[in-house]
Amino acid sequence: MAISLALYNQCRTILLKCPEFSSTEQLRSVFVTPELRIFLNGLPDCVSASDRVTQTIAYLLPLRLIDKRFVFPVFLSILRDNRDHNDELHGQLKELVAAVDEAVLDSLTVPVIIVAMNHTQAKELFSEEIFANPSVTLEERDRFRQLREMLPKAESVDIASHYGPQRESWKPFFHGNTEISQVIRSVVDHINQTNRLPSSLPALIPEFLSDEFFSDDKSIRRPVLNRLSSAGGVLVIDAVSLFHPLVSHRIASSAVSGIRRVAILVVSPIDAGTLPVNLLVDAVLNRRMETTLARFEEDLDRFCEVGAGNLTAIRRWLFTILPDAAAGVRSDRPNPTNLSLFRQSAAREPQGIQQAFYGGGVVR
Repeated sequence: MAISLALYNQCRTILLKCPEFSSTEQLRSVFVTPELRIFLNGLPDCVSASDRVTQTIAYLLPLRLIDKRFVFPVFLSILRDNRDHNDELHGQLKELVAAVDEAVLDSLTVPVIIVAMNHTQAKELFSEEIFANPSVTLEERDRFRQLREMLPKAESVDIASHYGPQRESWKPFFHGNTEISQVIRSVVDHINQTNRLPSSLPALIPEFLSDEFFSDDKSIRRPVLNRLSSAGGVLVIDAVSLFHPLVSHRIASSAVSGIRRVAILVVSPIDAGTLPVNLLVDAVLNRRMETTLARFEEDLDRFCEVGAGNLTAIRRWLFTILPDAAAGVRSDRPNPTNLSLFRQSAAREPQGIQQAFYGGGVVR
């Protein structure tokens, strides 16, 4: 869940008044209820009450119970109920619970993990410095060299420049001036404006947890994995970054790709839309079916697909769309457009290069 800075500061001020934060032992005593017991081992072990409050809020905010309720409001409610109704702190906690509950109703936080290299990792990959690491195999080096030969103009383009200090700074190759975080936020804004605002639904808020996911500190990484397992999220994967051994090892060891609740998008470095035949098709569509192209490119309408390049893409689109189309026929009214996160990035099927990602490392 996401809360405003003002509400966050209010939480800190009131929780600092609670004696439960005076020691780790006292804080742990709150987590004896059946609902909170499973989160006991993840509690921070801090020296000061101030750090304990800060880290506990950070730990609890993303977590959900099995019934999808957020853990943080439940925790606040227990602190409130542990006090006499005449206690001033009880009244303050009661107001705080109401404010946090309202924040939950007004927004829906979506965990987003960007599986991409940072700039340092990109430089060590394309210089092949990483392959001097004794833990990296020759097979991984050879697979990367195969990829590099397939990338267009690999020798003349500074590929590492597509990667920034944070993983969210990665700029997909086919749109080199736009960071992936900007792409995601723009799509979410579109969803909120066209789908959620008219229906008074909670606003979607992307929460980027890439640094935590890739952290070497298990106490930081574990809550993210637990949250993805229980509540789901979105994984956006830069296919080139999968050739960096440390990145690929982390994603493999997390086993997050097998979690059905997690939506996964793998972004190819090659935009099939730039192939001559597809450019020609777009030109004809623009002249003869301008509305179709607008639905596809501007509205991100999932009921309008352009560029399905193989049988798998056709079958996946039909499998997704036909049940909703049938529902629209049964109700005798047009089916509403349901926008999908990152639809823009997944519009085209990668051509050829996917063999390097899914063909066991052998490119024929």
